[in-house]
Amino acid sequence: NFIDDQWSEPAFGLLQFTSKLMEAASEKFIASMNEIKALSRLRTFLTSKSCEVIESLEKETKRKLDDFIQREKVPYTQDHYLFENISKLRSQRLMDEVMDALRATKGTDKEEETIRNVFERNQKRSVDDHMAEEMENAL
Repeated sequence: NFIDDQWSEPAFGLLQFTSKLMEAASEKFIASMNEIKALSRLRTFLTSKSCEVIESLEKETKRKLDDFIQREKVPYTQDHYLFENISKLRSQRLMDEVMDALRATKGTDKEEETIRNVFERNQKRSVDDHMAEEMENAL
């Protein structure tokens, strides 16, 4: 698929290149340490350990890269909570305006409660119902 074709090869290629570059840099650094030039076994040990660390980092990064690429293969959609909150915020402003207008015209507590119930009932409708209604209105 597209993600495998376009992402996997460059990402894993960059990982392999970076790993080799880090190995070469660590070997060069260890070889250039004047303090241990005479201690070949220590140099060998340090080089071996640095290679082990780099291999470990490469394996972990490869695993994380693979996880990331697998995640990107699954289409992402917003969850219903986002749309519910957007809808709630949208109707909250409208409800505040209606209540202010009702208070300005000396509305009763019973009228306020009725209006609040209408808004709450509207909020309880599913996101799919709201979306279907909006699509119907758009058509």
